[in-house]
Amino acid sequence: VDDLGKYVKNAKITEQGKSGRLNGLNTYSVSGTGEKGGKPVAWDLTVVGGKKAVYVVSTGAPDTFAKHEAAYASLIKGIRELY
Repeated sequence: VDDLGKYVKNAKITEQGKSGRLNGLNTYSVSGTGEKGGKPVAWDLTVVGGKKAVYVVSTGAPDTFAKHEAAYASLIKGIRELY
């Protein structure tokens, strides 16, 4: 979450992190609010562990962020480890 400051300024966690499993891989997700380009944003950070970790950061206007939640979830669910 510390590196999130590269993308989102004044980041504040609004939903504490959750660990889980996806397609046999460990996951960790956390979300919050902050600023990007001087405008308020909602953000979500999901880390998917494998041989190499994948970090997926999503940002959007707070009032429209939920509208795209299904597409974001679909993207995350498609992550698999390749052998």
